[in-house]
Amino acid sequence: MALSKLINLLALSSLAILACSFLASPVNALSIDTLSYVRRDHAAIAKKRSTSTSTKRCKPRPALSNSTTTTVSTPKPSPAKNVTPKPSPVKNVTPSPKASPVAAAVSAPPQPKSSPSNSTSGSGGKRCIGWSSGDDPSLAKWAHGKADKLYTWSAYLPSNTYGLLGMPMLWGPAKLAEFQTLVLNGPSTGSSTIVLGYNEPDIPSQSHMSPEDAAQHWQQYMNPLKDKGYTLVSPATVTGTKWLTDFFKACNGHCIVDIVATHWYGTDHTELETYLESFHTQFNMPVWLTEVACQSFGNQPQCNDGQVWELMNALKAYESNPWFETWCWFGAMHDMTNVNYLNQLMAPNGAPNSLGNDFLY
Repeated sequence: MALSKLINLLALSSLAILACSFLASPVNALSIDTLSYVRRDHAAIAKKRSTSTSTKRCKPRPALSNSTTTTVSTPKPSPAKNVTPKPSPVKNVTPSPKASPVAAAVSAPPQPKSSPSNSTSGSGGKRCIGWSSGDDPSLAKWAHGKADKLYTWSAYLPSNTYGLLGMPMLWGPAKLAEFQTLVLNGPSTGSSTIVLGYNEPDIPSQSHMSPEDAAQHWQQYMNPLKDKGYTLVSPATVTGTKWLTDFFKACNGHCIVDIVATHWYGTDHTELETYLESFHTQFNMPVWLTEVACQSFGNQPQCNDGQVWELMNALKAYESNPWFETWCWFGAMHDMTNVNYLNQLMAPNGAPNSLGNDFLY
């Protein structure tokens, strides 16, 4: 009996020890497996995140190798529209020297060679006709009164000058051949002993010569005419005294000139008087005004009829100056080109109109 109780007591003790041991031991295997699963799971999740295309993280740009040249494509520009540029408008201006010149203040040039000039008067008048109508017989209606000379802007003269002294002109180098043919041998029938020089060499639209070229040309082709009995009238400028001053300087005393000529277009006759006096003072020779009209080629208002008559009367009064020898009003012609038609001296039938008759008488 005692032995049986002892055995039972031992059995119960063993069971108690086993129970306590089980409860006190960690569950490593379960934990490792569980943690291992969790790690694998997290590793899988981490790998999935690092490769997932759905992630919102920006992918880093690959580093460029130093040995690699990167080609950058430049975007092609949009093709330009085929647009033809509009040309700047060009004013349609009939070539003519027309600006109200202001005399330049210049030093006196070397004095040109000259000799006592022949009489420049036919019937003693100081007015001349600028004629562009060729052999038109209406010229007979102009060959009286105080106009005694005529020129045509060329070497040609009408076959009948009706008593007017025809003055040939060497317009410029472009007209040299015809000038030599008609003038080189001396004055012809109906021609005076006066020859006019280049027409407005100081502007591009006319004979357009540099003073240096003109001086050389003059010595070669105009000087010899002096020995044939001609009186030589200078190139006729329209921009003041400077071109002629430079011309005489280039001549260096070797150009034979007897008279200085100029043109004037403006609206104030008092400015014209100052202009003419500057020519006389500058060159100390007789002055011819071979084109003149009351005309604005600048920004001033165009001359009205009253201003035209004022200029005409002022020029008549200005004839009292002995050095002011000749003036030719523009114009005794049918076509006034780009000059104010109120200056026209000619009626439609070719006879003088009221202004024309005033000019003649």
